[in-house]
Parts: sequence; structure tokens; C-alpha cells
Amino acid sequence: MFQRNKTSTAKSKAVSDFKRCSSLNLSVPIERMFIARIATRCRINLDKIFVQGANAEEARQGTSYRGAKAPRADHDGFNQLTGSTGRVWSWVPKLYATRMYNLGADYQTSRIGAEEAQSVAHEIGKMVFADLNARGECNLLQFLSQKDAG
Repeated sequence: MFQRNKTSTAKSKAVSDFKRCSSLNLSVPIERMFIARIATRCRINLDKIFVQGANAEEARQGTSYRGAKAPRADHDGFNQLTGSTGRVWSWVPKLYATRMYNLGADYQTSRIGAEEAQSVAHEIGKMVFADLNARGECNLLQFLSQKDAG
């Protein structure tokens, strides 16, 4: 029971951290660092959501019965990330999360290739970074380029 409340509190904090970024001032170093931290978490979260979508689609394809497949699910935007300071929850709005989740599913079924997946992910990343008021590029799905190169 205690764990559920702790998780719920951590998820609420992830949402409030994301939303807080849009009101912060980039000219204040501590606020710029906070935005950068949340942006990094979101980038990792979006990559993770893509992989979850691909894995879910693989499972969905494997359990199809005579062509009748369960519909794709939405993604709530939450993921727990592990870093040098421990575990932390990250959140992106459901709209972006579901788009990344479905992008992973489409990549898994070869509806789209790596380049197209990266292009669409780049657009999603730009929108997330704009919402966060973050500087720089949100380079998503870099592992797809590394996979092709290696």
C-alpha cells in the first residue's frame, strides 16, 4: 500500500516538473539546468516508449488469432528511468507518448523504416522541447542509426 502512494506521488511530481518547465526563465542558470534535466528525462522516456511500442506490437502480432488482433493501446506517458542517482519517474503528455508508441509499432511491422521513424520522432521531440521551453535538439532514436552502422 505504501509503495502505491509513493509511486503515485512520484508520478505526480513528474507531471508537475514537466509543466513547471514552461514557466521557467532560460536566462536563470538554475532554471535552465532544471529544464535541461527534465528534457533529458523526456528524451530517454520517448526512446523507451518507442521500444515498448515495438515490443507490444511484436506480442500483439504473435497472439493474433485468425487475423483478429487486439487494438493498439495508448501509452500514459510514464516510465521509470534509472540513472546515476537512482530511479526517477518521467512523464510526457499522452498525445506524444501514444504517437511514439505507435511509431515503434509501425517500425516493428516494417510499415516504416529507420529514417522515417527518426524523422517523425524528431518532430515529436521538437514539440516536447517546445512545451518544455528547452534549448537544443531532441535527438530521438539514435540507436536506430547505430544499429544500421554496426
